[in-house]
Amino acid sequence: MAIAPDPTQLSILTYKAHSASKFDETDFIYLKALWRNRSVTEFHISQHVRAEYVSKAREFVGQRPGPSAEQGQQPVCSLRQSMITFINTVAAPFRPNDPVNVQLGAFLVTSWLLEQTKSVNNQGQHVGGDTIKIVRRSARLKQQKEARAAADREREGASLNQQIEGLTINPRTIPPAPETPASRVIGTTAAMADTHELDVLSPESMGLEMVRSEDEEIVNSALVNLLAAITLCSGIMSMKGREGLQWLPKRQAFSLGSANNTVCEARTDGVLRNPGSLDCRGPLAILEVKPYKRNWSQAKIEWQEACQMAAWISTSLRESTAERRRAGSLSTSDNTKRRRILISQDYRFLYITVGEWGKGYETHLSGGGPRPVTPPSKNSSPIQNRGLADAKPATTPPNPPPPANLDQTAGPRNATPEDLNDGNFSIMNCYGAYSLDEPQHVRLLIRNVLALMLELSDPWD
Repeated sequence: MAIAPDPTQLSILTYKAHSASKFDETDFIYLKALWRNRSVTEFHISQHVRAEYVSKAREFVGQRPGPSAEQGQQPVCSLRQSMITFINTVAAPFRPNDPVNVQLGAFLVTSWLLEQTKSVNNQGQHVGGDTIKIVRRSARLKQQKEARAAADREREGASLNQQIEGLTINPRTIPPAPETPASRVIGTTAAMADTHELDVLSPESMGLEMVRSEDEEIVNSALVNLLAAITLCSGIMSMKGREGLQWLPKRQAFSLGSANNTVCEARTDGVLRNPGSLDCRGPLAILEVKPYKRNWSQAKIEWQEACQMAAWISTSLRESTAERRRAGSLSTSDNTKRRRILISQDYRFLYITVGEWGKGYETHLSGGGPRPVTPPSKNSSPIQNRGLADAKPATTPPNPPPPANLDQTAGPRNATPEDLNDGNFSIMNCYGAYSLDEPQHVRLLIRNVLALMLELSDPWD
């Protein structure tokens, strides 16, 4: 699609939208955001978090024992054990009198809230344990099964041939089939630590289940309580500089635009913050929830979340110190590509979105660059959806003289490579869906979130 920006008339500050939740297609394109949907197997935590923090997060979720547990010098942490119990039983229906609840500890309320999230549909009918499974086994599992069957056939064939030849068969002398990624046994500690071992959710099967949570506040409470519980049970808050680390259901407001001309306001459903840090008390990550599945209204959710990320960046650009301006950016970012985290829960599916941008995008958000012209969406127009900008238009003579050179006439022009440079756009990489019905999904989600928390709360050098 040809983009013809007019640098003399169009900028991020041209119109005013009511709120991020009412963003339309036109607003989204003006925002200069690119959305990329990716599967859970494409999220590699090592690309965003240092190895020491990934290793620590694996200890937290029981993917590998910590040094003290290996040496038997300290008793098992009861809070940590409740996290592992929760992960192993998260897919089971919640029953108030179930003995396993005694072991859930801080996750008892979380488990109950997650059950409430997925136990009602839009008619309020309880479905609970009858909720259909929608996980489609990935190609990896199919290959794994085929590899095991082929190995069995090969062994049977070798045994039969040796019997025919009159040889004495000792099963121990038959060499095992070479181990491949497809032939590993599921359920081992090593397998659960690798993202590529996850089962991938089928978008087609996700559309079969026409249910939703009864209210968005239930989903919001479930997500915030889950994140708060893993923060408590992991012991992160006992680490130096992270004593006040906390997830809150705070509807944090961010404003998109300049200090004197606000395009719109975006409010989140929750934030991660560390008020104990003097240098960066701003949000470290943001949350957004919906009571229904993402594919019910995918475009609108993407528009809203892209606006929330842009408004967060825009607000931070107006902070007084460099430490406050970069609060919430992963410390593994650099000056050309900065990253922030948005976590979403839509019904019972969770997503991790990594927003990336460069200096060119910050210039755009500040009103210093052109934005593309696009026709209004079918359901709205700039006149219907937005009011006039607060900024006063530049004064011009009543009858300006025509330019001497017609090539300099103001108006739409063809896009230049600079206009379309990736550094002038924000890129929203959305990884999901993580299913609350799959312990393996929950384990990897918690590991990733804990590792991100450690990285986000790490002081900048």
